[in-house]
Amino acid sequence: MVRLLSASLALFILTGAAEALAQRVDTSRVVLPEIRVEAARGAVSAPTDAAFSYSIRSRKPAEMDAVWDGSAARLLRATPGLFASDRGHLALGDRLTLRGLGARAGFGVRGVQVVLDGIPLTLPDGQAVTEGVEAGIVRRVEVLRGPAARFWGNGSGGAILFDTFPTGDERPFVRLQFAASGFGTRSTLAEAAGDTPLGPLRAWVSGFGTDGFRDHADGRLIRGGLGGRIRFLEDASLRWVVSGVNQDVRAPGALTAAEVSADPSSADPRYLATSSGKISSQFQAGTSLLAPLYGGVADLSVHAVRRSLDNALPFAWIGVERKAGGVRASWRRDVGAFGVTSTLDGGLQSDDRVNATNDGGREGATRSLDQRERVLSFAGAVITSWSIIPSLSIQAGSRFDRLRISLDDALALDGDESGVRTFSDWSPSLGVRYQVSRSTVFASWSTAFESPTTTELVNRADGLGGFNPNVGPQRTRGLEAGVRFEGERLSVDFGLFDLDVDDLLGSFESSVDGRTYYRNTGRARSSGADAAISWVLSPSMEVEATALFSRFRFTSGDLTGLRVPGVPEHLGRVGFTWSPGSARVAVGADARSSMTVDDAATALEGSVFTLETEASWGTTVGGVVLRPFAAVRNLTDARYASAILPNARAGRYYDPAPGRTLTMGVSLRY
Repeated sequence: MVRLLSASLALFILTGAAEALAQRVDTSRVVLPEIRVEAARGAVSAPTDAAFSYSIRSRKPAEMDAVWDGSAARLLRATPGLFASDRGHLALGDRLTLRGLGARAGFGVRGVQVVLDGIPLTLPDGQAVTEGVEAGIVRRVEVLRGPAARFWGNGSGGAILFDTFPTGDERPFVRLQFAASGFGTRSTLAEAAGDTPLGPLRAWVSGFGTDGFRDHADGRLIRGGLGGRIRFLEDASLRWVVSGVNQDVRAPGALTAAEVSADPSSADPRYLATSSGKISSQFQAGTSLLAPLYGGVADLSVHAVRRSLDNALPFAWIGVERKAGGVRASWRRDVGAFGVTSTLDGGLQSDDRVNATNDGGREGATRSLDQRERVLSFAGAVITSWSIIPSLSIQAGSRFDRLRISLDDALALDGDESGVRTFSDWSPSLGVRYQVSRSTVFASWSTAFESPTTTELVNRADGLGGFNPNVGPQRTRGLEAGVRFEGERLSVDFGLFDLDVDDLLGSFESSVDGRTYYRNTGRARSSGADAAISWVLSPSMEVEATALFSRFRFTSGDLTGLRVPGVPEHLGRVGFTWSPGSARVAVGADARSSMTVDDAATALEGSVFTLETEASWGTTVGGVVLRPFAAVRNLTDARYASAILPNARAGRYYDPAPGRTLTMGVSLRY
């Protein structure tokens, strides 16, 4: 009865908001906030009100022009609590773990919600790919570092939001960037933005190609997009964006410790023999309306995604045709000391999946699987806040999510293996925030749940078709406390956390065919502290440092006390930037602790320390700002694995990172 009443209340509030959208917007009663914590879905009216850990990084044009980033992982490497790796090749995408969550991902991202320009890259089933993120145009990155299911639902052990839209201070402009790096790597980027009578407009296109640090690791990426904002009435705005990515890449596979020692640039012989790799394209579009509504602020967004994937692997050729989309709505109203935010989300995902024999990198004549997988999601939430006094507030809320995952078997080699799995969960939260001058002290309790993705459900180690009945959702309960200080020259962000994970989802590879399967490995606990500090020494000099000290261990069964594999427990980074005049020099040092490579902790990937440096200089020629730049990555030529494939077959755990690499390029801005 309590659940029914709570769901009815959320639906009632949202229905009223939806009906009011059709009526005339009253812009005289509310002014849209200039700065919001986007990851909170409107539930936080100002950054200082947030009763949870989050990080925001904004990049100015001079910084973007002074360096070539290469991947989204590089943008995130200075985020406290986040371990980001680009794996050293393109075939599997960036690997991201946040306070340890998401470590099982063999490809793409799990356990962390990823959003690009308001369009969710995380699908309803909880999986995400970041190949569509062009790091060279990202202007703002926001990371919510704790369980975020109350805001985003399934697969939200945290949230990462990328914003690429130029600000008004930057427009209008035309920008070109060219870069070349080791191993035949080259990159081109073109971007232009201006203002029209309807509002600002931006377009961009980029190309990336590489021969690869490793054998059989060459590939190319082409990305592009168009977007804008339309302002109407006094405070309402409609933002729209369309973007796409096409890639054709080879997969080198992971190596054993002996192979890494002998030749880290080599490839798994099975991947060479079967021409393993992938060809994929993804198109996405979205629009969002932000407007005053009935004394509050309404945010309504609609998005759609279309993806095509041909993935040749040693054990099979896999083809996926995906259609996905959804609607997200939120409405917040503050009345005196009280604030209420209501959200309503719906999502749909449809995957047509084919498995066949791998015929030299192409689909073979014999199919072993032909099925359609559908995911339907629905969620509603209510989040409230109460300012007891101006400096002290309490925030509480709950969200209900329901997912229905169905499978229609079109091949039926062993009979009809169609089926349905349904997952549902409540995600409550409670937080308190106290503001003292420039400091914010906070504490919160929050939750997250994570269903198995469609890929994880259909891969069965017993060789049968249909869904794996032995894989279920993972649930996380988190406590955190911290303090944020924002001074004129010094800023500090410190957080303590304790995450209790039940039915932790883990991966393992078959010793027979090398295919990856999934299981619930029991309970685990991630606890520790993360921190960031930024100190402006002078107008031209700044020091930044981030750190993570944690303990992520199994807490049940035979694995009790052992580390969760594939993620370091300790991370640290120190960066120094000097910007005299139009020049810019940056030096960075990164360190990470060792990692175990399997559940039983039979081997370790050792600790790593790397250095990098960047330099650029700007000059103006005929109204064009010309900025040559150069960078050296892995200055000490350290040998290490950029990522680990946990519980891999035959000891093939390691994706080696490139050695010392020189990058040179030039940016032009008009």
